[in-house]
Amino acid sequence: MDSVYPDFEPWKPLKIGGSNHNFSGRLIVFEGVDGSGKTTQIETLLQTYRAIGKKYLFTKTPTPELREFSEWKKYYSDEDRDRGIGFGLGVMALGDRFIHQRRVVIPALQEGMDVITDRYILTSLIHDSSPAHEYVLNLLLRPSLGIFCDASEEIILKRLKARDFEKTSGVELTSIGVQIRRMRQLASLHGFVVVPTATDPEGASKLVWNAVNSLEIALP
Repeated sequence: MDSVYPDFEPWKPLKIGGSNHNFSGRLIVFEGVDGSGKTTQIETLLQTYRAIGKKYLFTKTPTPELREFSEWKKYYSDEDRDRGIGFGLGVMALGDRFIHQRRVVIPALQEGMDVITDRYILTSLIHDSSPAHEYVLNLLLRPSLGIFCDASEEIILKRLKARDFEKTSGVELTSIGVQIRRMRQLASLHGFVVVPTATDPEGASKLVWNAVNSLEIALP
């Protein structure tokens, strides 16, 4: 069964329905399952920004404040996870993203900064597609550029098993194939640039930079 959590409503792909922004900064979103190589690609891009003196704001969702919430930490440290609690935390993560957009992302875009974010909304959407998710999707800004870091299930599992980290739990590992398939479907639906990260990190970084450089608002 193609289901991460088979005891909840059937999953369906949802699309961000919010507006395109007209701020001078750009919203650049990196997505991909854990172990897909996002961190490496983001760090390389930020190094390039610093080298050319381009203003940016790097951010990550869920925010550190939510990740430090006791129930969040407990849930991700448990092998036997309560799906109801997981759904509740997922709804909290939606609110966390929306507040972060209003308080942090939009002001930075208004100031002309490029906002580069590690995750945006696709990560939530691979787990749930409830009416709550549909509603929040209509409130979020559409990214100026979406980058999907992709690798095979075999490579991602190898990376995850080498980590001493919350996402190495049995729950995450057994569902990783479903997560990858759903993330690929959502990335295609949203028109994200697909960046293969399995064998050539340098080549992947060039693809990322070419995508950033091709945005309509040119870098100074």
